[in-house]
Amino acid sequence: MATARRKARVLEQNMKTLRIIGLLLAVCLISFFLFILFIAPDIRQLSPEEQNQLIINAQQNELAQAFLEEYPGAKYLPDDQGRFVLFFVEDANYSFRTELRLFVSDLSIDKTALMKCSDLDQNDDNAYLIAEMVTTKDDVKTALERFEQKSQSCIPDKRLWLFSDGQYIEAAERTPQAQMFFMKYPDAVIYVDRSEPAAVDFRIDENGRHINLRIFMEPGGLNPTDMFVDCNDDIITDDITDYLEKNKCEI
Repeated sequence: MATARRKARVLEQNMKTLRIIGLLLAVCLISFFLFILFIAPDIRQLSPEEQNQLIINAQQNELAQAFLEEYPGAKYLPDDQGRFVLFFVEDANYSFRTELRLFVSDLSIDKTALMKCSDLDQNDDNAYLIAEMVTTKDDVKTALERFEQKSQSCIPDKRLWLFSDGQYIEAAERTPQAQMFFMKYPDAVIYVDRSEPAAVDFRIDENGRHINLRIFMEPGGLNPTDMFVDCNDDIITDDITDYLEKNKCEI
């Protein structure tokens, strides 16, 4: 009799355990389906076509246009997941960034945006000096005025942001020296340096050695004014065409 009761209790405990396991599995399945329905679509990455459309939509936004009126060469960066688009400029030392963050819903730009000036040396997205929400073109200009009152570093030299990276690169590529460099080093990487004066670098790094052609641009313009070659930290300023022609740099 006692044995039968023990078996009944064990069976009852096993049934309770099975019910608990079944309940946990049901919760997991429901959570999974909710994730698929509501969360997963928000974290998927945009296709190249969607990113291009997002950039077009952002550039046509009146807040972005107001920012670009002040800084025509401002860089832009779409979020991979389509949550926002950044338009930003940085000071000559790359220590401070002033940005306009356009928020996005289904590739459409929201009416309210965030502007902030951040200290890049802090390496913290929350380490900003000042931030404001903006909804009109006048708000953008007013925010920039307040940023300037907060810190001169929040308002980079506008002469360095009159032109886009593409415009600086195109101007530098027209020089005979850049064309010769590309003939010899077709895999060269191109950088735009917006310290004063702005410059374009054509660079190759191989096996710990490097060669870099730096072309300086006139302040506030697109005319090359000076250049040098850096061959493994040896700086060449004279007869650059002849130097490149004779391939004197060993890398």
